[in-house]
Amino acid sequence: MKSTRRFCLTEDGLDWLSYYDELTLDDLYRRYPVSSHWQRILLERLDAVGTIYRVASSVAYCASPIQLRWYRALPLDAGITLHDGRTIGVIRQGATSDRTSFAKRVWRQEKTEVFVPSLLLFIVPDHMRFQQTRDLLTRLSQPAVVALEKEAVLSSADYKAWHHPRLSDPRNMDSLISTLEGLGRLPVEPPLSRPSLPKSLDANDTGFDAPDYLLPSVLKPAEKRVLDVLADWPCITSKDLTGLLGVSSARTAELTGSLISANLVTRVKMNGRNRLSLTDWGLSVLARRDRTSVGMARKRWSLFPRDPKAPFMWQNISGKRSRQLARNMEHTEAVHWFNAYLAKQARSLNYRIVQFDPPHRATRYFHHEGKLRSVHPDAFGILQKEKSRFMFFLEWENRAVRPVTMAARLAPYLRYYSSPWRPRDEHRGLPIVLIVFNDATVESRFLGVARDLMDQTRVDVPLWVSNSESVEREGPMGEVWRSPDTLEPTTIFGRQVHE
Repeated sequence: MKSTRRFCLTEDGLDWLSYYDELTLDDLYRRYPVSSHWQRILLERLDAVGTIYRVASSVAYCASPIQLRWYRALPLDAGITLHDGRTIGVIRQGATSDRTSFAKRVWRQEKTEVFVPSLLLFIVPDHMRFQQTRDLLTRLSQPAVVALEKEAVLSSADYKAWHHPRLSDPRNMDSLISTLEGLGRLPVEPPLSRPSLPKSLDANDTGFDAPDYLLPSVLKPAEKRVLDVLADWPCITSKDLTGLLGVSSARTAELTGSLISANLVTRVKMNGRNRLSLTDWGLSVLARRDRTSVGMARKRWSLFPRDPKAPFMWQNISGKRSRQLARNMEHTEAVHWFNAYLAKQARSLNYRIVQFDPPHRATRYFHHEGKLRSVHPDAFGILQKEKSRFMFFLEWENRAVRPVTMAARLAPYLRYYSSPWRPRDEHRGLPIVLIVFNDATVESRFLGVARDLMDQTRVDVPLWVSNSESVEREGPMGEVWRSPDTLEPTTIFGRQVHE
């Protein structure tokens, strides 16, 4: 969302409101989110707050007047009460929220038997989480719809942005409101124990020396985008970050420089190269924005050394997942390089980058022969050109050099694609599997092993294989890919069309 001017009550405004409503200040704090504590919460969640205000304005256009209520710790982000008593709950999934924690939040709302709104609105950040949430909503007893955040923010009341989990056609807000049944009830949080007067906000606080809770209002959209990319791809080089952002190297240097000066981003040296990651403070800012655990974010991703006196090595990184990435830095860098190269080449050919998911979001869980199984690719991506959509899993492979290890590498995908409907239902199309080897000889050997395994299991995996030398020379969108059925190198982009 673009930066915009926002308004809040001053101390004189609160005094006037207290007088007008014939309330004491304590009563005012209990009725409205105007205390210093609420001020901090809403400013820390400013991006989410802006999105929900846009949605609320769309509701008000269809059924004004409305009442809007914010929540501090309940599963709902906000609740909307219409003039006739009908109610709407709003739940937003932030970009850094993982699938498990968000599902738990949804089930907490589902278990609320007394306070059930007439309708739940779910707002999600990207296409894959849209599909995952839509599938999740089929198991809810409460009426619910879901929309992509970019569509919910930009849509008017008559724009069809909202999707019912069991209906194919999207609906607009006007249609949702007109068919809304039952009054429903919104939950009520206990009041703050010691509310206090909010701090005066200085309109001149526009730099990084402003109070920490003002950072979301100080950061520019381009800087916020850098933070989100670094949250997905920590320990990335400036060159690869430039490729993912689609800007010039000078612009990347400008953006990262300002974020480093704000202590939101850090530059560290690993494997002889400078790399960029979020600081603990940067992780905290995003976690508070997305209503996720600050402690969990640091536990997973912090680069803070376990022992500040020891040399900076992968063993000394406190964040578990960042430590794993740093331990296999050559592999991590190869995945970053591939995605950045693909992004740059795709833009030059007029493809739109719908999303690039890092390993922790690219994982797919599924049941196979009574057991919970999974595939753990290095990345998942979606590119689009006009109405054609290209989806892929990426595996950068440098360990599977013998037939046994090659078979082990392919086995999860044989299980995943053994069901003809599972991948299509989960993605609304069929993603292919891209595997890149460091050695062309190993690549050829793998194709033979893959052909034998697919014949034995009678499972057709949409598999395409290449090697790092060819990809570096021609680019990921060049004629560098071979399959068990296509031994001559060819391009795979433009072949795949999805609804």
